[in-house]
Parts: sequence; C-alpha cells; structure tokens
Amino acid sequence: MQKAVSLDVRQFLYPSARYLFLGALVFVQGYLAIHRYGLTTQAATTAIYCWLLLAIALYDLTQRRIPDRILWLAVPVITIDVIVQQPPALLTALLGGMLGYGVFWIIASARPGAMGWGDVKLAGLVGTMVGYPHVFYALLLGIIFAGVAALFLVLSKRADLNQTMAYGPYLVMGAWLLLLFGQAF
Repeated sequence: MQKAVSLDVRQFLYPSARYLFLGALVFVQGYLAIHRYGLTTQAATTAIYCWLLLAIALYDLTQRRIPDRILWLAVPVITIDVIVQQPPALLTALLGGMLGYGVFWIIASARPGAMGWGDVKLAGLVGTMVGYPHVFYALLLGIIFAGVAALFLVLSKRADLNQTMAYGPYLVMGAWLLLLFGQAF
C-alpha cells in the first residue's frame, strides 16, 4: 500500500509574516525611490541599491558576516549609475567610498575584533552609494542606530558589554535614509 501524501493548503494561503514583511519592505523602498526621483534611471538604481543593502543586512543578521560576493553585486550597478550621471558623480562616489572605508578601517584597526572587515567594506560601499559628503551622515546614522540597539540589548539584559552584534544592518539603515530621503539631510 502506498503512503498518502497530504498537502497542507495553509502553507500556500498563509505565507509567513517574515516574507510578507520583506515583500512589503521591498515594495516600499521601490515606491519611495520612484516618489523621490520619478520614473528615472536614478530611481531604478536607488531601488536596486536598497535591495542589495537589504540582502546584506539579512545575511549579516542570520550569518553574522558580510560576504564579498554580495558586496560585489553592487559594483556593476554603481558603475552604470556613475556613468549615466554627470562627471562629478564619479568623484563624489570615489571620495565617499574612500572616506567610508578609511574611517571604518581606522576604527577596526584601533580595536581588533570589535568590528569585522565585512563592516569596513560595507562602509566603503555605503560611501560609494551615497557619495561625498553624505557618507558622513549615513555612517553617523548607522553608528547612532547601532548604539541605540546595543544600549537596548544591554539594558534589557539580552547581551552584555563583552558580546558583539551584527553591525551591518545599522549601517544599511543609515544608507537607506540617505538614499531615500537624502534631500532632508
């Protein structure tokens, strides 16, 4: 006698809340990019930047590392974006990337083990995406978000001062704010 295969229809009708939240977040980011830039190539690249950063944040939250292969996915998008824009965009992107990478390289070198090198590379990527001088705002917002989250974790006794946390998602949140609402800063 063959074993009966049961099909649970609920798994198709009720997707998990996590996937609904991610889908809504992707939609909102795309909408905000179009709202800010209209139906332009800048809106498309901004949305793609946001989605790449979302993938990086999710990977860092689950695996506690930022893989280079995801960071490298942004390189062709940034290259096309810089080529389509006016020539000063190349200079501001390169300067922003160097400053983001440089500042976090100094921080990571000053206290080895406190921050991963993936975070340093992510800071460079964020700097390249938002450009100079916005890189300072994006990184400062990321640092503030991480500080608030760390304070919450310590005060709620979910972590102590000797533990580390995924830093990438907070850098990503700072970048999102600059990419989607940059004129407000």
